[in-house]
Formats: sequence, structure tokens, C-alpha cells
Amino acid sequence: MTSRSVLPAFSPILSLLLWCIVTSMAAKASNPVVAVSSPTNNSQVSAPVHYVASATSPECQSGIAAIRIYIAPYVAAYTIQSNSLDTLLTLTPGTYNTLVQAWDNCGGVGKTFVNVTVAAVDLQPARFLYVADDANSRVWGFTVDPSTGVPSAIGQGSVATNSSYRLGSDRGGYRLYVTNAAPTPYGAVFAYFVNRRNGYLYPVPGSPFLLNATPGAVAVHPSGEFVFVGTLFLQPSDGIQILRVNPDGSLALVNSIPIATKSMPDSIVMDPWGKYLYVTSAGGSSIDGFAVDTVSGALTPLPGSPYTISTPGCINPQTSGMTDLYGRFLYMSDEGASEISGYAIEGNTGTLTELAGSPFPDDGGCPSGTASLRGLTTEPTGRFLYALDGNPFFHISIYSINAGNGVLTHVKDTGPISNGFVYGKLRTDPSGKFLYAAGDELIGFSINPVSGDLTVLPGSPFPIGVNVAAFDLAVTP
Repeated sequence: MTSRSVLPAFSPILSLLLWCIVTSMAAKASNPVVAVSSPTNNSQVSAPVHYVASATSPECQSGIAAIRIYIAPYVAAYTIQSNSLDTLLTLTPGTYNTLVQAWDNCGGVGKTFVNVTVAAVDLQPARFLYVADDANSRVWGFTVDPSTGVPSAIGQGSVATNSSYRLGSDRGGYRLYVTNAAPTPYGAVFAYFVNRRNGYLYPVPGSPFLLNATPGAVAVHPSGEFVFVGTLFLQPSDGIQILRVNPDGSLALVNSIPIATKSMPDSIVMDPWGKYLYVTSAGGSSIDGFAVDTVSGALTPLPGSPYTISTPGCINPQTSGMTDLYGRFLYMSDEGASEISGYAIEGNTGTLTELAGSPFPDDGGCPSGTASLRGLTTEPTGRFLYALDGNPFFHISIYSINAGNGVLTHVKDTGPISNGFVYGKLRTDPSGKFLYAAGDELIGFSINPVSGDLTVLPGSPFPIGVNVAAFDLAVTP
């Protein structure tokens, strides 16, 4: 018996039914459109590279589910569950055939290729370093060798401030702000011009500027037009006071009554574009988030704010530091639980969503950890996070940061970094090459750009002064 192939015979009715199914499926097909406004295709740029994109899907009523940036085939660098993105990617010099891809909620996929050549990493070297010495009520200035990171005391010596608690500088390094609690009845902000030739500090007209509450943390808007100060110890009046920077450099108080936050706001950070401001409080278990009016400086609570800090099974969080990474992720240290909480920042609204795996244990974590977290910082290329730990000796924990989802992975701990006391603030320089800590003395490290490892700078620790208690640092370009 000879075998033969049998082809199915379709009746006219079945054929019509199949055609209806196919055309129905085609009608439901969706084709997202991805528009990339930055960077432009075939452009030459400096890193970090600013990506701005949006996606639409006219055929899908459910809208866009997510957008992702690929910097090479199957190498995802950034993903956001939104119909738009606005982020910075640190890419080493070279040519990249990047892809911005969007998915809609109907199964459609849209793509736009963007070819860029990264000519250089546009991160400025450190030029000056300032130390807030609370014990002696002074600010000590140093010049920084941009190739070695070694600091040298400036010829001016130290500057008296009545007391010296926290430091903040503008993005260009032209002005320095110091908060203190000495003037009665509350406190003040000392404001200085920075001489860009030698690092000398000169008071701006009218400095110091009195506040209506005791000042603590300070942050400067990226535009340089506003200074935000956390006010302490007067709950329920604890919160944020806003000062406008006048053309002559003087400060004018915008709000006589602080914008309310949780008790004792301890850390203030802003996203790189000055759209959002975040506050952690030593007396609270949450993060206050605000939208910033870039014209008036006014603060409006973000949807869902304040955001709960989760430390299950532990005491209430004792926040000791917060750092922001390119407006994408926010990290907060919890001294009481020996943990680091991480959050994704939604670019369109500023709202916070806790990262997968957060809180991340530090030296054992909750409830048995002994790290006694004192402060956090990230380096400007966005690959590593550093945590200052106080037990059983002062050391630094090094973490790598997943560029796509912000998840932290512990790399290593350093040995003891000081025989004295380190008060809690870590600062990296603008180029991402060096890391500094201060307490009884100034301690400096070089950062390995591949592993994130730290190497003590030649000559470190560096003397600051006599009986110094350095509580904060500022490193300027």
C-alpha cells in the first residue's frame, strides 16, 4: 500500500471562520512608538549620558507597561515601569548601539535604536574639601590634589562659625553653607563665597542668617537658587525651612514656619534635577518626600508620603544617613537595625517603592547585627555604595549596585580605618576617584574603579586641628 500525504480540506464556512479569527487577532495587534529626545542618534556625548524617552501605544487602551534601555544585545542597563524615563547612565568611553524598548499591556513591543559615542566621562576632579568641626566651632579648608586625592590645608587656616554642624555646597563649588545652633534664640546658616583660586572662604552679605528653629541638615538646590535646612528639637515644629539665594549671595527666608516632617530631620537629599526632596528623621520610621516648585522653592508632599521604613522585628529605625543615585534609587541607613533600606524613585511622580530584597542586612542585619551604621554615600559613577560602620571598630562596608534594579550586593568590609572616633559622614569626590571620612582626623581613600575596593591614601590620616570633632564634610569641584 503506497502512502501519500493527506492535506486537510477546509469547507467554505471553516475558512471564513479562520479568516475572522486571524483578522480579529490582527486588529488587536499593537505597535508601541518609542520617542527618544536625549541623546540624539549618532551623537557624541559625555558620561553620564542623559536618557529621556517616552512611549505611546495608540492601539492598546491599557497603555505602556515598561521601558528599558539596552546598552548592548541582551545587556539591560535600566528598566522603569512607566510610559516615560529620565535617567543618567554612566558609560565608559566608546561607541554604543543602544536600544530603547517599550512594552504595552496588550503584548506589543516598540523599539528605537540610538547610536552614541561616549567621548569622555564628564566628572570633575576634586578641588577643595571642607570639614565642619563642631568641637571648636570652625570650618577647616583643604585643597585636593586631583591626581592623588591628598588634601593640604589652605593658607587661610580655619574659619570661625560659632558652631559647625552640617555643610552643603552648590553644584559648582562657588558657595558653602554651614548650619549651627549657637546664635540665640535658635540658630543660623553661615554662608560663604568660595574663592576658586585658593579655596578661601568669604562671608556673603548679611551672613549669618538667623532661623526660627535650630538648624541641622542642609541641601542646596541644583540651580543654586534655594537652600533647604532641616530644623531640630522643636517638634511639632520640626521640618524644613527654605531660603532663597539673592543675586548678591545673601539668603532670604521663604517660610517662617518649617514644612512639617517627622521629628528631628537628619538627612536631606535631592534628585539631580531638583524636582524632588527627601528627608529622613532620627525620630521617625519613615521618609518624607516632597515635590519642589523650582520657581518659588515651595514643597508639596508627594503622593503616599511619608513612606514607611520596614525593619520587621527590630526597634524603630534610627536613621543615620541617606543618599540618592542619579534620581533613580534612594538608600537609607538604619543604625538601630544594622540594615540599609533601598527605594526606586518613580521619575514622573517622585514616589518611592521599596526595592526587592530591601532592607539589606549590614554586618548581620536585623535583629542581631552589630554594625551600628553611621552614614552612607555612593560614588558618582553609580556602581558602588559605601557604609560607615561603628562596631566592633570603625570600618567601611562596600556594596555593588545593580544598575537595572538598584539591588545591593555586599562586596567586602575594610579593616579598621581609624584609631580615633569617626563621627558618621562619608563623602566621595566629584570624579568618583576618592572617598573621605572625618572625625578626630581626616581619612582618605582611593577607589578602585573596577572592584570598588578602597586603598588608604599616602599620608592618611591627615591632621585637621587640635581636639577636633569633625561632624560633616563637603568635597567640591
